Amino acid sequence: MRSRTGLLLVVVAAAAIAGAIVWQTRYSREAQIERAYDACIRQFGGPAPRQASAGTSNASATGDGAPLGESIGKAMEDLVRGVTAGMSGAVCGAVREACRADFDGAVCRNARAGFG
Repeated sequence: MRSRTGLLLVVVAAAAIAGAIVWQTRYSREAQIERAYDACIRQFGGPAPRQASAGTSNASATGDGAPLGESIGKAMEDLVRGVTAGMSGAVCGAVREACRADFDGAVCRNARAGFG
């Protein structure tokens, strides 16, 4: 009888631990906020591109034989992509902070409904 009781306690404890993990990763406030933030970032262009290292010179960008116009066009494309990603990071970050400050507020409710 003791072994059945011990086994039952192990099963109940394992189920409680699994339930707590699922709750923390799917249904907790922080999980809902992070899901809305991730969806916001994906919708508005993803994370900002990585900056070139300090040792990279602009001369190497045109040293591949591409015409100057193509290099300028590529640079402008990269600039626009970086600005858009930076703006989306700022907007989505502001939404995330608003949710942390007031989870039941209008901003957070709308963000969770729209992005989550």
